[in-house]
Amino acid sequence: KAMLPDEQLGEANGVLQSVREGFRIVAPVAGAGLFAAFGGHVVALVDAATFVGSAATLVALPFVEPPAAPREHHFLGELSAGLAVIARTRVLRELTIGVCAALAVIGFSETLIFAIVTNGLHRSPAFIGVLETFQGVGAIAGGLTAAALMRRVGDVRVAGLGLAVFGAACFGLLIPSLAGVLPSGVVIGVGIAWAIVALSTAYQRRSPQHVQGRVAAASNMLFSVPQTASIAAGAALITLIDYRIEIVIMALVTVIASAYLFTRRAEEIVETEAMLADAA
Repeated sequence: KAMLPDEQLGEANGVLQSVREGFRIVAPVAGAGLFAAFGGHVVALVDAATFVGSAATLVALPFVEPPAAPREHHFLGELSAGLAVIARTRVLRELTIGVCAALAVIGFSETLIFAIVTNGLHRSPAFIGVLETFQGVGAIAGGLTAAALMRRVGDVRVAGLGLAVFGAACFGLLIPSLAGVLPSGVVIGVGIAWAIVALSTAYQRRSPQHVQGRVAAASNMLFSVPQTASIAAGAALITLIDYRIEIVIMALVTVIASAYLFTRRAEEIVETEAMLADAA
């Protein structure tokens, strides 16, 4: 937000998400090729060079950094300041509730993907890389289209749409064939990208600039807790019930969470934006 005006945040977040997913597809293939041609030491050197180049690029960026907010010396004080902004800002509060509800089951996918590949498709675990490639293609498309969608329906609606698309596509994972699983992976990638870009933009636009770091830290904590718990729960459930039942649970809860976001009144979003504008 310090580098870009509000109206360009959606485009920037969308492009960033697409580039990130693109590199996730290209990097493993490039790394494998370098390793086969020149050995592991060359891969390590190239990897180290990318970090140095990234640091140099960030240092060279021409922008005026805003004054830093007074620093709180206690971690809980920093965290509570971010939580307070989320709690007071109606849009962020409702967005957090909806997304956390979805994350309470989305973590199931971390273990479900192994069951889908081995039990559903009857392929080796190495085939997971193929599924992730298809999901990455969808995520690139989602990142490139997210900004246009937000201009039409708003960031909260796009977050809800992303969750709805994710939940609907999960039902395709129940089909034990590539014709069902691979297209579902693409659609899941689109949904995840829409949700991530919309979330990032919403928190940036609706957080006062001097506490954006604290709000980001608080939201990351709020999102990490249910997601981590759902990963553990998913790993336990897959030993107790059929993996297809777990997929249905994940899909239904995610769709319900998206419905919650869709039912938020549009005027509430406008009201919150006006409140922050007046405060600034």
